[in-house]
Amino acid sequence: MAPDYLKSILESILDSLKNMSDLREAKDFAVNEIKNHRIDETAKRKLLFNIGQQTSMYSLLKLLYNSLLKYEGMSVNQ
Repeated sequence: MAPDYLKSILESILDSLKNMSDLREAKDFAVNEIKNHRIDETAKRKLLFNIGQQTSMYSLLKLLYNSLLKYEGMSVNQ
């Protein structure tokens, strides 16, 4: 799928995570949302792996916001 599609998925996930405080619940939600959408398999695998590595809500949100910035073309690592 186009990066715009992934961008909207990430925005939707981030909007839902604002109301969650449990890391396991948030990670499960994010993983399920990403798995249930047809997006580029390479991007999907990388994102799912990175979500699994997060150890705090802060790091999970940071990962997802940085991923969103990447697909908006505003990544620091361009």
